[in-house]
Amino acid sequence: TPGEHWQIAVQAPALASLVPLLAVDDELKARVPSAGRIEATATAAAHYNDTSAKLGIGVEAVQELGYAAEQSGTSLDVLSGGMTTLSNKVDAANKGSKDAAASLRAVGLSARDIQSGAVTLDSALGSIADKFEAMPDGARKSALAVDLFGQNGTKLIPLLNKGSKGVGDLRAEAQRLGVALVGVLEHEA
Repeated sequence: TPGEHWQIAVQAPALASLVPLLAVDDELKARVPSAGRIEATATAAAHYNDTSAKLGIGVEAVQELGYAAEQSGTSLDVLSGGMTTLSNKVDAANKGSKDAAASLRAVGLSARDIQSGAVTLDSALGSIADKFEAMPDGARKSALAVDLFGQNGTKLIPLLNKGSKGVGDLRAEAQRLGVALVGVLEHEA
């Protein structure tokens, strides 16, 4: 449950050193209560941290967006892949790609604003979601999703159709339910 996951996560930094032992020693794993949950939480923490570093957004935001994605019928991995494609599109636009710049303009974004940090990738997703919410379903919406987010872009449409408010509501729900483990999973720099 979310509450149990939270308790394990709070203990995870202190218990993280047990994970390699638990993976190797089945007898120890059998004797340590909650060993499976500890191992799963440590694995999830590492995944959240890796995704955070890859996307350049905070671990808390990654967890919240992962929850929002799952509640919309997709996954954090699909969302992460899509946001990586979006980031690459921003980079291409900044390097002079007219097609990439046009794709971003189609959803009201500027590559320069994202690249400079004036607009975060996280907030850019909210702006894109608002555009998708306002668009009628159909081939144009699907094509835009694939253009911005790559081959799995259409899997993100149910999330994007919620608009920034709907995505924000799901993110708040993740915090309220204890799914987003605020500040617990951050790696030391």
